[in-house]
Amino acid sequence: MSNENTPLENPRGAGLRRPLQRLQKWLLTLAVLIAGAGIFLSFLRYQRLEATAAFYVGMPVLLAYIFIMLDKSRTAMRATLKGITIVLLLSAPLLREGFICILFAAPIFYAVGALIAAVVDHQRKNKRGKSLHSMPIVGLLLLLSLEGTHELLTFDRTNTVRVERIVSASAAQIREQLAKPIQFTAETPFFLRIFPFPTEVLSERDHGAMERSLRFVYHKHFILNTHSGDLTFAVTERGADRLYSTVIKDESYLSTYMAWKQSNVSWQAIGDSRTKVTWEITYERKLDPVWYFGPLEYYATRLIAGALIDNAATPDTARSQL
Repeated sequence: MSNENTPLENPRGAGLRRPLQRLQKWLLTLAVLIAGAGIFLSFLRYQRLEATAAFYVGMPVLLAYIFIMLDKSRTAMRATLKGITIVLLLSAPLLREGFICILFAAPIFYAVGALIAAVVDHQRKNKRGKSLHSMPIVGLLLLLSLEGTHELLTFDRTNTVRVERIVSASAAQIREQLAKPIQFTAETPFFLRIFPFPTEVLSERDHGAMERSLRFVYHKHFILNTHSGDLTFAVTERGADRLYSTVIKDESYLSTYMAWKQSNVSWQAIGDSRTKVTWEITYERKLDPVWYFGPLEYYATRLIAGALIDNAATPDTARSQL
């Protein structure tokens, strides 16, 4: 009887064990991932390196190899991209990061992870899984992950963006408009909608000097953990064709990624009712690597300078033509 029942019982037992084994493997992978990523991130934060390439390049290299080693049943590419997606989704509640951080980090995490996975899949396909074929790629990525960890390994962080526009208003109207409180009524570029935008503009005068604060409100986890802070400028030079300001306080959430230094606007009449307005912003990049975050922050700052021309320097009569 026992011999006859054995073939019938084993398939049932195996069918129950397989889902449990997959669940146990998934939980083990998740536990190892959280522990490894948490330890690595804690070390970077302790060393104040969480904004450097050690995190944005080194972390995806580490994650790629963790997922490749723990999930050999799938291709390296599939295991890596699936794992990185899980990490990014868990980063908000576990690593206390906001959605802007996730959006910023996602492309470079996927790119670095995919590069590692492509090399490993190529080795497996050609049955060279134990070779050192991937070492040059890994070595290059590890070298790139050192950017920002030391002054000698850091590129110049100071950048200046200059935007010029022709406004259908006289120079006198431009000067008068810049003296008024800023009202953000012009359409905001789509890319800037991702970032916190000023909800209030505060102006103060003290012995003839003027300070202007932009209040930013950012809901870090959509509706939870709201962050509010001011970016305050003080007028350092005022002339018939220019208005120069310097940042004296920055408590906005944007200061995590970049630090504004100066905001200068100048204008030049090119006709009775046309004026060339130039807005120049100097800022300090806080994130590495430069080849990834440099162009992103430069592009965002150009959009900000353009938005300031449209909202702060353009009179209402000309703004309707934008």
